[in-house]
Amino acid sequence: MPPKTKGSRKENTPTESGVGDNAGDDLTPTVAVTGTVDLQQALHTLQEKIDEEVENNQAEIQSVRSDTELLKAIVVEQSHEISTLRSTVTDLQTRSMNENVLFHNIKEIPNEDCKKVVTEVLK
Repeated sequence: MPPKTKGSRKENTPTESGVGDNAGDDLTPTVAVTGTVDLQQALHTLQEKIDEEVENNQAEIQSVRSDTELLKAIVVEQSHEISTLRSTVTDLQTRSMNENVLFHNIKEIPNEDCKKVVTEVLK
């Protein structure tokens, strides 16, 4: 290092430890330690916020999973009910048609007497 001259100031160059050559100055180590403490506090605060968010997200995920399971059960129940209702409707339709007679290939004429047409067809 060059010798100190009047009015010159030694430059503070970082070393591997992160503290400059002015390690003997009272100001430099204090600033470095205070900066480290501030950085550690900021990291600690950030970590607490992240941990809180993770907990909130985990609780929300669990709630969504619970809701999803409930909805799956409701869908299964509704599907079963729909199937039952379809069967009932089909049964009712068949029963209502049980005594019906269908005639094919008979031309319809406007304002015709259906009783008369059926009687003629059955003769």
